[in-house]
Amino acid sequence: MDALRRSGYLLETRIARKLDRFATHLSMNAVFTDPETGQARELDAYCFRAETSDLHEFFEASAHLLIECVNSPQPIAFFSSTRKPSIYPLTASRPAWLGLYPIEESIGIEDFHHCFKTRISTNYCTFVSKKTGEWMVTHADDQHREFSTLAVLAQLMREKQVQLLDEYSRPMDAVQFCGIESIYPVLVVEGTLFTVTQNTRGEVKLEEIDHVRYLKGQIWKGTRRHCPIDVVTERFFPKLLKLIELDCKRTLARMEKRYDEILEAARNDKEDTVRQPGEIEDFLP
Repeated sequence: MDALRRSGYLLETRIARKLDRFATHLSMNAVFTDPETGQARELDAYCFRAETSDLHEFFEASAHLLIECVNSPQPIAFFSSTRKPSIYPLTASRPAWLGLYPIEESIGIEDFHHCFKTRISTNYCTFVSKKTGEWMVTHADDQHREFSTLAVLAQLMREKQVQLLDEYSRPMDAVQFCGIESIYPVLVVEGTLFTVTQNTRGEVKLEEIDHVRYLKGQIWKGTRRHCPIDVVTERFFPKLLKLIELDCKRTLARMEKRYDEILEAARNDKEDTVRQPGEIEDFLP
């Protein structure tokens, strides 16, 4: 019983119950191919939720949740960023641009989206006890692997959704699919989260938190990228789902207000390259 409680398996089961009430589609323990090693790996949960327009056909704002669950016996401490970068969520959209700006900027999601209201961190650590009883900070391999998995899958999911949005649209049948697909990598932690700050006098302050956005840096196809990952405690997870649902509803409402502009932009949207069917592996449902 103690061994089971220390594992992440029971946490996955509890998270699945909450996702059942939220998801349009849910897949637990989804298997995918690691693009770096070619080995089969497993994601704890993939969840999709769609908000479709009642006013305009083929208008949609959706969320793709990529979820890993961890039982962390020691606290995870996130170092508060001294800068406040305006990092937008990862999105795949059609049309990609509305006027001079990406569509998510043009419709002003920064006015309401939860990602702009959440504290940001670019570094973290956890703790181990030495034989002397002294605590030492460390980067746990499991946490590093889970953050890396989420960041890679988020980029893959974005590329896949860009392709699918284009394939869903069939101008010859008068179908112009317009949508903003937001990708949310999420780490759910059974345990304690802290933020760490230090003032000009060198005093260190720890604050227990339930939610932080960790910006995972990575090199993706030769380009430096930052992947925002929502890190939440188990007790906060239902609130995160409500925030994401509200993000989708408000995004769709903003799109509906600019229906004519968005539809015209979609009709004129031209890809630089022609994608071939099946070019991106169907690595997740």
